[in-house]
Amino acid sequence: MADGVMAPAVSAPGSKLSPTVIGVLVASVLIIIGSVLPWASIDLGFLSENVGGLDGDGTITLILAIATAALAFFSKSRTTGFAIGALVAASLSALIAVIDITDITSTFDGLGLDGGVSVGIGLWLVLVASLLAMAASVKLIMDCRSN
Repeated sequence: MADGVMAPAVSAPGSKLSPTVIGVLVASVLIIIGSVLPWASIDLGFLSENVGGLDGDGTITLILAIATAALAFFSKSRTTGFAIGALVAASLSALIAVIDITDITSTFDGLGLDGGVSVGIGLWLVLVASLLAMAASVKLIMDCRSN
């Protein structure tokens, strides 16, 4: 305020986050949460152990989730390239989840624990959240192209 004159508040055009961007951001947070939760459980009856996502590919999905969120956030300026990048990052996260889900027992093959090994909640959360992020990213691409 100079000389008693107030400057009007100025906001950048398109600075509000669309519901689609918020959807990608929420899905990305869920991927991050799933990346640190247990990805596999070993239950031998007398011994039970969880293997966390950060002990394996969870680090990669965590980084991809951060990239997905950042790209979706920057796509709010209606840049299709960022939205496509968010779709690619979310797709890679989903691919990692699918590969790890189908391959979870082979990690423990040499130990003879096949019957007591199951997919953990974190890996399922990464898969579902990645699919949600992919769907929202496709919608984001369509929104960017329509403007």
